[in-house]
Amino acid sequence: MNKKPLYIYLDQNHWIDLARAHHKHPDGEKYQEVFQTLIKLTEKDIVRLPLSFYHFVETLKIKNQDRKEKLAQTMTLLSKGWGMALVDDIAPIEIQKASALLFNHSIPTPPKIFVRDISLIFGIDPKKILDRLSAITGFPIDFLQEHLPSLVHTPENLYSFLTGNAYDEKEFEKGINGYLQGIKHFSLLNKNARILTKPLNKKQFRKTFISDYFTRPDTKEIFDKALAIYGYSLSDILIEGNETAIAFFENIPSLNVESMLVTLRNIQQDKKIDENDWADLRYLMIALPYADIVVTENFWQDLIKKSKLDKKYQTVVLRKISELSEYI
Repeated sequence: MNKKPLYIYLDQNHWIDLARAHHKHPDGEKYQEVFQTLIKLTEKDIVRLPLSFYHFVETLKIKNQDRKEKLAQTMTLLSKGWGMALVDDIAPIEIQKASALLFNHSIPTPPKIFVRDISLIFGIDPKKILDRLSAITGFPIDFLQEHLPSLVHTPENLYSFLTGNAYDEKEFEKGINGYLQGIKHFSLLNKNARILTKPLNKKQFRKTFISDYFTRPDTKEIFDKALAIYGYSLSDILIEGNETAIAFFENIPSLNVESMLVTLRNIQQDKKIDENDWADLRYLMIALPYADIVVTENFWQDLIKKSKLDKKYQTVVLRKISELSEYI
């Protein structure tokens, strides 16, 4: 009677399949059964289908307005405003927990993963969009400022976020450009890493990946800031030795997922490094450890199965949305 809702994270392509079913597209006929089931289960709050920041970005990038609006309608209908927090906000709390376990401190409050708070989903200051939302909804800015965290799950406002009506065009363009630059930067880094580490096997590559994470100025700063709450720094971890450092890293779910999947992806020399891998990894780093079911691409499911990350985090990982019928 008191079962928790089942959290199911869908890759963008699977949301598109549901949109085709929703809008009676011929290609969506085979997804009608699962679509109708999801409508019933989300209405009863038995199932929750959270959206990530990357769903919003990928939807906003669609140039065909009709397609964009139809997809936004489906996402609005089924997500009910539920979203998934960004890895940038979750990883520091995970680092603190791993530190608490290592040094025998009390465990910090678990992070909020699935939320109805647009500021957590987007990782931005919601005040930046208050003026625009006020113009759309007619609500005073003071009212929005007080109630904004709960407004994303109202259909009108969620739809506005998905279609871009809640954004200033210049801000949106700036955000998309930053997103695209991040993808290109990630792709270049990994292409270079593959060239430099080509002779390494999986174990060696992963050790190199983790070592690099500990020594890069940007990531070292994240560790030091997160560990400071207990009066430690990354140096206190590393001084414990290589095995302890790796075990500490493996106790940080999001970073552990990234290290395993990047390693398996990069050692496959015949697999081209796709720029979109960056976005895929960013959502898998959170969805895989915390969702109950993840429906993703064939390639990622294969790597997750090979790494046994699905078993480690007790997450069902599927490649077809029609397979959901066996689990819901």
